[in-house]
Amino acid sequence: MASRSFKAFASGSFMLMGEHAVLRGYPALVMAVEQGITVTLTPRADWTIHIASSLGQHQTTLDNLQVERPFHFVLALIQHVQPAVPQGFDLVIDSDIRADMGIGSSAAVTIATLKVFVEWLQLGWESAQLLSVARQVVRSQQNGLGSGADLAASLLGGTVYFHAEPLSAQRLSYTPKIISRYCGYKTPTAEVIQRVEQQRQAKPAQYAAYDQQIGQLVEQAKHAIEQANWPALGQCFIQQQAIMQAMQLCTLEIDALLAELTQDPQVLGTKISGSGLGDCVIGLLA
Repeated sequence: MASRSFKAFASGSFMLMGEHAVLRGYPALVMAVEQGITVTLTPRADWTIHIASSLGQHQTTLDNLQVERPFHFVLALIQHVQPAVPQGFDLVIDSDIRADMGIGSSAAVTIATLKVFVEWLQLGWESAQLLSVARQVVRSQQNGLGSGADLAASLLGGTVYFHAEPLSAQRLSYTPKIISRYCGYKTPTAEVIQRVEQQRQAKPAQYAAYDQQIGQLVEQAKHAIEQANWPALGQCFIQQQAIMQAMQLCTLEIDALLAELTQDPQVLGTKISGSGLGDCVIGLLA
């Protein structure tokens, strides 16, 4: 008799507002997208663990589990729940997100994998615990870095108002219409954060002011979304983008994409989505 399979989906995400300042205790806004990752788990009759995805395949055993790329988030999560795992399993990962684009593929695969284990093992965890565990796993693979905002969007869907410390996430009633453009490359988030930190050490007062201004804009943007006031949200986009420009997070490719989107009369505001120095830009549609 075939084993029952368990399946879960988690969305990718865009950062709407709050980049960099979210790592300093300020709130952020993040939005789930339609694209995402589906994980299917099928228990086995032995101790073997087999993982298959577009990134390749990985096979190990439950009693010899090591965290290795490119499945480091998945394997770290398996290690976290390993004491409750009674047997081996096959894990199939299906994604319609490009791994080299910053729309939350790591967060989506972490949340989707966590969901299938919670269902299979009947752990009964609520959203707050799921988010906490997922962030702990991701940070273990990123030198302690990562706010968890993308995890919150993958978990809750829609548009999420997020605080990193203390960890909290609230899904808002409305979701804006967003278009995006990918510049063709992505600088790893950890590298961008390190560069910003170097600039912060050189100009601490200036960067503290940037954080505060971004935090205030996030609160204004949250209010605009709750009122479905899209022109006001567009102005928040424009103002935060000006700060990100001042923080030297733009590139020639990013500037070109922002200029292209700005020329569209249906676009109310544009900005970088994510840490910057590549990746995606987003535009708010009327």
